[in-house]
Amino acid sequence: MTIQQKRMIELLDILAFCFTCKKCGSSLSIPVASELQEDKPSGCPACNERWKASNVDSVARFAEFKFSLKKLNESLGQYDGFTLTLEISSDPVSTEKD
Repeated sequence: MTIQQKRMIELLDILAFCFTCKKCGSSLSIPVASELQEDKPSGCPACNERWKASNVDSVARFAEFKFSLKKLNESLGQYDGFTLTLEISSDPVSTEKD
């Protein structure tokens, strides 16, 4: 038997974007509310591994997404008739005994 649960988060629950280096495992968190420097995140703060993709637009797209999320949060606070949530993936929980 497999049980599935839906997991939902509100946009206001998103506090930061977390980047984890594939080379050394160090993490960098950038709060949603913070200002984003134009060239960040460009690499790992611990091992200096470059994170920029071959597509230079990736940092610009991240900055646009971060800005859009912030603006959407601000505008949703003006509406009383609904709340907006995002469904996130979750692994199925198996209840079978091994």
